Amino acid sequence: MSKYYYHGVKRGDILEKTLDIFQKGGIKCMPGARKIGFNGLDHVSICTKEPEEEYSRHSNNAFYKYVQDSICFIISDTVEAIKPEIIENADKWNRFELFGYMNSKPNTRFSDMFDEWQVKDRVSLSDIVAIGIPMQQLAELMEDIQEGQEKIKKIIEIALALGLDIVDSSLPNFVEEYEKEKSKNFNKVYQIQLEKILGSEVHE
Repeated sequence: MSKYYYHGVKRGDILEKTLDIFQKGGIKCMPGARKIGFNGLDHVSICTKEPEEEYSRHSNNAFYKYVQDSICFIISDTVEAIKPEIIENADKWNRFELFGYMNSKPNTRFSDMFDEWQVKDRVSLSDIVAIGIPMQQLAELMEDIQEGQEKIKKIIEIALALGLDIVDSSLPNFVEEYEKEKSKNFNKVYQIQLEKILGSEVHE
């Protein structure tokens, strides 16, 4: 299990959503969201990276669905996270049976993703230690190259101003490599050069 928690930014205008998290001072739950997951409207979903062999043993996971190859926030292990009860293959349950089972445990949090944890209300910026930017997938995040580049520059500027580390979340073992370096007392900061992120590969 990873030391830190991870929260991926997915769907829609991902770059704008990332800037919005900075502007609002943290990752907040989404009241009024059209699609409600197991986290509901008052808990933020985060996850850990588990041993690789565990991912073939479970029906669903958060890390590869939301974090790997995505913009993600790396969150301190000091955050107050709740481990939900895991319901495997929840999509195959009868809807009424599923709700009935959950209602029978009113003080229990649930998830269909075995590596998910949940945080009540919000994850503040002070709990965030780093941001992951998927260098190899950047072009896919940009509907407009020029506008997308400006947003990425702004994201990096804010991250560096906040003292956050920056990692390449498109690397297969970025969690293990980052956490290994952080465990050393080198205070090493993963600062990706802007020209490397916004280089020619983005324009291809």
